[in-house]
This record gives sequence, structure tokens and C-alpha cells, in this order.
Amino acid sequence: MIYTSGSTGTPHGVEVTRGNLKHSTEARSRYYKESVEAFLVLSSFAFDSSIAGIFWTLRDGGKLCLLPDKDQYNPAAMAEMIAKENVPHLLGVPSLYDIILIETRAQQMTSLKAVIVAGEVCPPALVTLHHQHLPQCALFNEYGPTETTVWATVHRCEPGETPVPIGRPIPNTQVYVLDDEQRALPPGFSGELYIGGAGVTNGYFNDAALTQSCFLQNPFEKSDTSLFYRTGDKVGWRADGILEFLGRFDDQVQLHGLRIELGEIENALRSHQQVNDAVVSIQTSAASLDYIAEALDKLPPNQADEILREFETTESRFQRTIKAPGFEFKVDIHDPDFVRPPRDEQRQWLLNQALHELRDDLDHLNNIAKRFAKGSTDTIKDYDIAQRALSDDEIMEDWQTPS
Repeated sequence: MIYTSGSTGTPHGVEVTRGNLKHSTEARSRYYKESVEAFLVLSSFAFDSSIAGIFWTLRDGGKLCLLPDKDQYNPAAMAEMIAKENVPHLLGVPSLYDIILIETRAQQMTSLKAVIVAGEVCPPALVTLHHQHLPQCALFNEYGPTETTVWATVHRCEPGETPVPIGRPIPNTQVYVLDDEQRALPPGFSGELYIGGAGVTNGYFNDAALTQSCFLQNPFEKSDTSLFYRTGDKVGWRADGILEFLGRFDDQVQLHGLRIELGEIENALRSHQQVNDAVVSIQTSAASLDYIAEALDKLPPNQADEILREFETTESRFQRTIKAPGFEFKVDIHDPDFVRPPRDEQRQWLLNQALHELRDDLDHLNNIAKRFAKGSTDTIKDYDIAQRALSDDEIMEDWQTPS
């Protein structure tokens, strides 16, 4: 029994058989050509991807490398374990592997031959970073829900692919991209992903209704007992027969490898007596920036300028919620190198300082103007009038890094 990975609200137990597990493990040995001599276990035993490393390694006669509890989230300890045990294989969520690459030295991980990421969307930037740090090591992106025994497709990643594909089906697995009427779609069209084959489990424990809605008779197989699993994931075929993940059809999201049902969070919030209604969403930093830019663009220019001016006058460590009609966003700055943009007085002072440096040239230009252009204005005189004395504090107010 494996419970779906952290579904918010009521987790669903998935009935995984020994036959499912046998299929999943043998498919690894068929796809990945090199035997596993050592495997670094990064997933919790409660997380379905731990099955991949444990049974694959034991089947190949390799050793499982386990971190002490205190080092479960320590990238440096992970790199030390890789170097000490000469680990060639590991599997983790993309967000964790990204931290490992950033916070450790590549020289500690030269033993790696195959890194597998799964459980989240793999960003193209991670593929680039991996090949920069570990060019000798292959990077694989695996896809598969618990309901199909951990994995169903796999892709060897190369830099420049956007989005990073989820690849082709593993051995003894069939994948289908179907429309609303379960008709197969060709390349260039997006549809829902259905998965069939030896990895499809028996359904959900003590939940016949949910099982019947997700585990359906496979119309593409002759057997009446052949089922395929409806994933709810939006995908599309590339022209070369490789699958790309394009999102979800429902409001389920994945965060750090956990499947989260936003609707269940909303229902929990609505159950509180002081909450009339609730909407839950998940956003990345990039999405938040797009949202802010779009919201500001809809405001009258004077309101948008006022909000931006308020943002420009923040300190290096500052938190504030800025509200405007129809939206609000939080400014949260923790950058010690943040420098506030100059105000009009500072810009004028900088311009005047530049003019002061060119005073000799201006004197020369004035003399030429007086000889050849009668009635010309004295540039130096205008410069002196425009210059307004500022105190040292006023001059440097917006030009030094806040402490």
C-alpha cells in the first residue's frame, strides 16, 4: 500500500501488487544499461520514489547509501557521501538536486554516472546547470504517478530543450494522448495522458467510486480486463514521438514532489466559521512578477507611479503589503546589496557634477560662442544657477548601500 504523495486533505491508498513492483524494477534494469553499484537514497521511505532506488539496487547487488537523520537536508553531507562511497546513481526531486549542484563542489561528485530527477517539473535551467557541473554524467527526467507504480516514461535530458520532455514509455507500458472523447491525438495537439500496461495498480483502497473514475477500461486493448489510468495531466506529442508535460486539467499541483489538491485546501478553509469563500493558488517567483507587471499595467498611470515610488524608497530589509484596486502584492526585500534608485535631486546633482568636471571645456565653448555667435547665452552662468547646494547627507542619501 502506497499513499499518494502528500495529497492535502484525505490521502488515497494505492494498492500496488508484487507484480507491479516486479515490472517497475525490471523496467529499470532494461532501460538503464549500467548496473547499480551504489545508490544514494534521498527520498523518504514513505515517498514512492524510494522504491525505485531500494529494489533496483538490491536486484543488482549494489549497496544503499543512507544519510543520518541530521543530514537529510544537508547538501554538503550528500556530496561527501557521494565522494566517500563512490556513488554512481541517485534520484531526487529537481528542486533538491538544484540545491546540491549550487552548494557543493563538482569535484566531489565525479563518480556520478546517472542522476534521475522526478516528482516535479524539471526546469530547463537545471539541465543546463547539470551539464556545466557534471558533463560526464547523464541526467534523466522520469515521470509517473503512484497509480502506475512510480514511473511510466523517461527522457535523457540535453541542454536547450524547452520544456524538458517527459520522454517515451518504459518497457511494458503504453501511453495515450486523448481528447475529451478518448480519441487519440496526433503530434501538435495537447490532450490528457492515459497510462496502460503492467504498472497500472489495482486502484484506491476502500474507495470504489474514485477507482472507477480514474481506472478505466482500455479501448485500445483487446482484453476486457485491461485498464488504463487517467492521469489528469495535459501532455502533447512532439514530432519525434517524445512526450512533453504541459500542465494539469484540474487544480492539482506539485510542490517539492508532493501532489497537492488545491480544492481540498479551499474546502478546509471554507469550513471555518469566519470564512465565507476561499481560493488557493500556487505561484513561482516568475509568475508573481508577471502578475505584478500585469496588475500595474491596468492601473491609472499616477497610481502605478505612486506604487513604484513607494517600492523605490524601501530599505534593504523591508516588508510591506501594497494594495491597489483589485489586487495586492507583498514587497519582501532581503538583499543586503539593494541600493535605492536616486531621486530627482540626486540625479540633478550627478548631472551637475559631470558638468563641473567639464568646466574647462565649457569655458572654451563659451569663448568660441562669444566670438562667432553674437548674443549667445553664457553656459557657465546657466550651470551655476542650476546648481543647488546639497548637504553631504542629501547627496549620499540614495547612493550608499543601506546597512
